[in-house]
Amino acid sequence: MIKNVIGKYIAVNKLVQETEKMGDGQFEYTSKDVSQMRAQRGVVVKYGLDVEGINEGDKILFDKSRAFIVIIDGEQITMIREDAVILTE
Repeated sequence: MIKNVIGKYIAVNKLVQETEKMGDGQFEYTSKDVSQMRAQRGVVVKYGLDVEGINEGDKILFDKSRAFIVIIDGEQITMIREDAVILTE
């Protein structure tokens, strides 16, 4: 379990979906397609004191090329900086 996150870092659980519908629902992507896209979805687990406008439980879209993985207590957590967040849902 994460106790604290420092500065502008955000701890995220990546959302994994079997299929993803885009646009008006005409396009459907598999989880493999979605995992290869640069923008990834996740849920905020914890965030640093310097992060603004983001709360625990928020669903976000973030730039996966700016993320790294840490394993804490056997759980895989994705870490990003605040400026890697593209949007909140």
